[in-house]
Amino acid sequence: MKVNFKNSFKLIFFRGLSIILIVTLFAGAVFGIYKFVADKYGLEPTKLLKYEYGKNGIRPVDAGGIERIFNGKNKHFIVVGSEWCGPCIFSAGEIISFKNKHKDTKFNYLEFDDSLACFSLEKYVGKIEVIPFYVVYLSKTNIHLFIGSSDSIYAEIEKLLSGGK
Repeated sequence: MKVNFKNSFKLIFFRGLSIILIVTLFAGAVFGIYKFVADKYGLEPTKLLKYEYGKNGIRPVDAGGIERIFNGKNKHFIVVGSEWCGPCIFSAGEIISFKNKHKDTKFNYLEFDDSLACFSLEKYVGKIEVIPFYVVYLSKTNIHLFIGSSDSIYAEIEKLLSGGK
């Protein structure tokens, strides 16, 4: 059996080259997003959510805080997100505007990577598999869940926070 080394070399070379090109393009896209966020907000993206939420009075919540929320009587809005989630970062402006409009609601931020806090929340709302994830807690029997970030979701949240059903 005769092996054609010339064709084998071409095949291996061009496959390797295409893999390198794909990895390079992906890395460039990720770097571009990080650069955009850093330039726009003056922060590295991994610190953006905690900084923006903290600066605007949205408190981080832990497992004990989740228990207090679901055993209490106050109206709460819980944002479940993460520093690596693009939609979570870009929805921060909308969440902060809700906070500024609805002074009677307590706003909380739960880091998706905090397993214990997420597990505590899942006892009340079910499995959290997708972020951003929002919980509007009006009372023990009136809890609303939202997944994703779209204008229709924000309109529904606004309606609930304003007292509409």
